Amino acid sequence: CCFHVSISARLSGRSTGKCPRIANLSGCCRAASTAVAPAKLAPPAKPAPATPATRADTVEALIDTKSAAPVVQIGAFTSAALADAGWNSDAQISPGVMAGKGKKVQVVTSDGKTLYRTSITGFSTRFEAQALCDRLKSAGKTCFVR
Repeated sequence: CCFHVSISARLSGRSTGKCPRIANLSGCCRAASTAVAPAKLAPPAKPAPATPATRADTVEALIDTKSAAPVVQIGAFTSAALADAGWNSDAQISPGVMAGKGKKVQVVTSDGKTLYRTSITGFSTRFEAQALCDRLKSAGKTCFVR
């Protein structure tokens, strides 16, 4: 049952099953002979069932199907005149890059106020739109690509 019993058996050629060093099995032999039940582990948590995404859902998440072409929004102005002025100011910063680009002014209402959301259109890639936005930001303007 313990180290001492096995050593004793080897030395004497016979085993008594008793520890020659400890008479009453309260020491190492008791600990070695006491069976310890293995700890029971909690069952693994079941993952929440996932709803399978369809191919159309995935594509719509990656591409905005309403306006697939990227635009650079340069502001949301309080009047059409300010929207035009913002457009003209931004166009002067990069006239070469702005050549062939369009202006889109969308009238929106936010918190009961009418705003003129102004964007630069005509980009073939998001990278191209981001490059112009970065150029505008370096000139102190605000913009973002959407």
